[in-house]
Amino acid sequence: MKLLFIGEAVTLAHVARPWALACFMAEKGYDVHFATENRFEFLFDTKSGVTRHHLSCRSHKDFLEAVENCRPLFETDILIDYVEQEIDLLETLRPDVVIGDFRHSLSISCRILSIPYVGLNNAYWSPYVVNSVLPVPEHKTIPFSKATFLKRFMPVITPLVFKLMVSNLNKMRKHFGFSLYKTFREALTDSDLTLYYEPPGFIDMTALPDHHRFIGSVSWTPKLPLPDFFEQLDKDKPLVYVSLGSSGVHEIEERIVNDLVNCGMNVVVNSPSAYPGAYHSPLIPGDLAAAQADLVICNGGSPMAYLALSQGTPVLGIPANNDQLLVMKYVEEKQLGQIVRWREVKEGQLTSVVTGMLNDQHMHNTVQNVANALDPELSPSRFEQELLRFMDEIQASKVQKMS
Repeated sequence: MKLLFIGEAVTLAHVARPWALACFMAEKGYDVHFATENRFEFLFDTKSGVTRHHLSCRSHKDFLEAVENCRPLFETDILIDYVEQEIDLLETLRPDVVIGDFRHSLSISCRILSIPYVGLNNAYWSPYVVNSVLPVPEHKTIPFSKATFLKRFMPVITPLVFKLMVSNLNKMRKHFGFSLYKTFREALTDSDLTLYYEPPGFIDMTALPDHHRFIGSVSWTPKLPLPDFFEQLDKDKPLVYVSLGSSGVHEIEERIVNDLVNCGMNVVVNSPSAYPGAYHSPLIPGDLAAAQADLVICNGGSPMAYLALSQGTPVLGIPANNDQLLVMKYVEEKQLGQIVRWREVKEGQLTSVVTGMLNDQHMHNTVQNVANALDPELSPSRFEQELLRFMDEIQASKVQKMS
């Protein structure tokens, strides 16, 4: 079976997660192809057995600017160009199935060519999530002092935001003669099979249609040992691992590290930047570091947050966008971690929260209880099972139509 994975390289997560699944499927003997922009090259193992292809993606910088300024994530002409590029690639490769992460144009290109399309997503973006109201966004134009006041208006604001976000996707659909989406959440999960990066029960959902299924957390980590400096850490001090990722608020990284160092903690930073009193490296295996740490500080996005929890380590999330806020909303509700807004870090509130979390034994016990459910080692096998089930269903449907 020929599989084509496509990752939209606007952030590391949307490439790293499908790449991890692609490598697993290649090891299982499938004919695996992977298409994305020439970005995040450190991800790609030349010995993976995966055939790579170039596909244009929006720049990381332009995407983050759109998020920050609450604009549609992709311009209409970009989406139309995506569809045309994808059709060329699909006609050349003729895969049996396409698997995409955040590549919304695949809902058009795959349907035009009648190729089965599997969409990878997080369940908190599903139309079937119980609470669909967005948190107060993390935006520089919104005074943080007004966050509590604005929260009461988010049930009204959320549909307006979603109407804006779906507008260009609907223009793309109209261009190709497809019916329009009613909601942004519908657009995000429009695939023949939708697979969620959560285990069942982690996100509160209403009844799901059969083609919406869970595979659990998927994470990519470099296949490296821990840096030697882990042996030099003071065993009598708590260890905090800081990894803000490709879409975190990096302007506060120095403040985070300095505050933690001044509190007498071991601090390890996944960063090319060096800071006095802290250890750093530009490429650290997140699973091994999280397993050693007493606390993980990240941007709150699902890849690092779920990876930390899978290692039994609580998460302090400092979100930069709504996706990260939504992850941390559920993490905080389940008492697995805590949100700190980046402006609170600037105001010097980080250390008191960190100290409280390190001393919160109930939180540590709660995290231990969910660690196995979020184990990323289990998800690739679940993905394969659901993919094979899906392809069998397609074949059975074809046979039924012929009889």
